[in-house]
Amino acid sequence: MRLRVVLVFLLLAATSCGSPAALSPSEVVGSWVCSGPGTKSGELTIDADGTFTGHNLPGHVFYSVFSNQRADTADWSSLDSIRGTWRLDWNEQSKQTAVVLDIHERFQGAQLIPGERNGAMELTYFIADPDGDQYLAFHRNTN
Repeated sequence: MRLRVVLVFLLLAATSCGSPAALSPSEVVGSWVCSGPGTKSGELTIDADGTFTGHNLPGHVFYSVFSNQRADTADWSSLDSIRGTWRLDWNEQSKQTAVVLDIHERFQGAQLIPGERNGAMELTYFIADPDGDQYLAFHRNTN
């Protein structure tokens, strides 16, 4: 009997707690910006209909690791535009929901990892190794 009570308690605890890593579409829909050197900045617009567009983004970044177009650093001297569809999906490595971009005619499965910096939500795209310092940090556009 005691084992049954403990098992029921554990089951209820596991299913009743909302995951802090959960993300809803309304939290990511909108305009996001990332900063480059000097006054350069890129913009990513995530729409409620499941599509996105990106403009003035650094070149050679939003490609598969298998593409000869891809570089391991952001090239702000060669700006890029992207478009495609997005969805929310579980990222096993970060143990949270990620924004997954399927970039039209280029790259399926680019992931933006949510986080928080200075009390505001941030979406991070790792250009190379997630443990390294090459990434783009997108913040909600307040303009």
